[in-house]
Amino acid sequence: MNDKTLLVFPDGTSCPFFSQFEFILRDLDFKNYVTINIVFWHTNNFNEDTKKQVIDNLLNLRMMHPEIKTFVFQNTHETIQFQTYSVVSDVVKTLVEKHNFKISDFMLVSAGSPVKYNIESFKRAAKENNWTQIKIMFSNVYEKMFFIHNDLDNEFYKNLNSEIKDKEKVFLFLNGSSRYHRNVLVSEFFQSGLDKKSYMSAHNFNSMDSQYMSSIPGPFQNHFNFLLNNPGLLPIKLADVEVINDISWRIWSNEIEHYENSYVDLITETKFIRADVSKTIPWISHDTCMLDSYFVTEKTMKAFAGKMPFIIASIPLFLNALRELGYKTFHPYIDETYDTIEDHDLRLAAIIKEIYRLASFSKEQWRDWSEKVHPIAMHNYNHFKNYKPKILIYDPDPI
Repeated sequence: MNDKTLLVFPDGTSCPFFSQFEFILRDLDFKNYVTINIVFWHTNNFNEDTKKQVIDNLLNLRMMHPEIKTFVFQNTHETIQFQTYSVVSDVVKTLVEKHNFKISDFMLVSAGSPVKYNIESFKRAAKENNWTQIKIMFSNVYEKMFFIHNDLDNEFYKNLNSEIKDKEKVFLFLNGSSRYHRNVLVSEFFQSGLDKKSYMSAHNFNSMDSQYMSSIPGPFQNHFNFLLNNPGLLPIKLADVEVINDISWRIWSNEIEHYENSYVDLITETKFIRADVSKTIPWISHDTCMLDSYFVTEKTMKAFAGKMPFIIASIPLFLNALRELGYKTFHPYIDETYDTIEDHDLRLAAIIKEIYRLASFSKEQWRDWSEKVHPIAMHNYNHFKNYKPKILIYDPDPI
């Protein structure tokens, strides 16, 4: 085998190991690993035949390349997905029980952040789902991906939000695809007029999601009904931006005004509702399919790069995870008690309450507030800029 790293797809084709994790293994000097990677992006397409194909491919690779030490399953889509790991568990169990493989022959790499909670969350999910546990590697791969597209030492980023000044908008509020928490907040902004005080974008309210959401009892039912009854409001796109939300791996030059002329970045991260809750509500598919874990995506990284104070709508203790990674958050200048609230609707209500408190500030209050939060935003920018590869490994069977 010419390359030490190889990406093997279930159909047997191969290519160089996916770059997102090649750099992690290389930068951290994983010399004792020869990595073979199998990708499960669309696990709904997997059945017994495809699992057998994966097993057969691994058996053939072991026969052809006895020097292989570790088979690395790749799960780089933000964090561990339940269906994905179920496939991994079945494959490993078969190979261990029937083909003389060892548990230590396998590892899964995840884009979940290297924070301790993620290990505990995986162990809990493995027990609940009766998974065969293998070594799991959590890493700050998303941060590295941001730097592939950006140089935070260049003049563009150095000058961005480098001075404190009066601003025209209160919030920068970019939204990706339809999610429970995003739809509630978008609806709240429209109904209150906060959309006029914000740089705001949002995709269409997905028709199937909207029908489900508007039928679920709860304090925000009217928010979903409002979007259903006003279909012309969405999508909403910021001027001069190529795509609706432009949440990408960089801050573009035509976004400078959005960052320099707003006070607070309201970030709606990918996951908001705990998996054990969303299992009872089948329409929250994105929350249901993903392990409860922390992963810092480009949504939050753009706030670091843009030196923005932020409120983050995510699962509980997301801000605590950021602090574990070395970032600072903005309490007491932003009331961050929302981050400690387990119930998703109560957490949303607390976020909305803080949004209104900040939106009521006078120019004098904003000036004083900005002076206090700017050093924290600069710390996050500098900490982010000085990225170093990090990993956290859970080994269920340490030698």
